[in-house]
Amino acid sequence: MEARLGRVEHELHPNDGASLRDAIDSTNRQLARLCPDCENKAGDAGDGASEES
Repeated sequence: MEARLGRVEHELHPNDGASLRDAIDSTNRQLARLCPDCENKAGDAGDGASEES
């Protein structure tokens, strides 16, 4: 069970483009370029800088 949880947790952190987190961050950056006037309601720039480790 711990190994399975570890694999899920691994997806929540950026790791050179291969994680789910990287995919979400990339999508957020693309959306920001497509809609620069739209305010991000979550208050996160999508770069992971404000996330806790």
